Amino acid sequence: RLPGTTIIPLARVKRVIKEDKDVSLINAEAIFCVAYATELFMEYLVTEGYQRAKRDKRKTVYYKDLASTVTEVEQFEFLEDVIPPTLTL
Repeated sequence: RLPGTTIIPLARVKRVIKEDKDVSLINAEAIFCVAYATELFMEYLVTEGYQRAKRDKRKTVYYKDLASTVTEVEQFEFLEDVIPPTLTL
């Protein structure tokens, strides 16, 4: 990726931000920062999930890998309600 670019479309990030009715304006630099931070966050979450998949000798990351990442990595504990552990029935 080229410096100063993001994978996530900036227009989409702006649209999501503007869903908050308290935000009337947001400049391009702020949109870029949110997009880039989102990419870094996703990369960290998926990399941690991939480590759990590798531990189980898999290359595919499953929901259970991300759920265990949320449970095991303190930085992700705020996601416990959004990505709960899988339940066996």
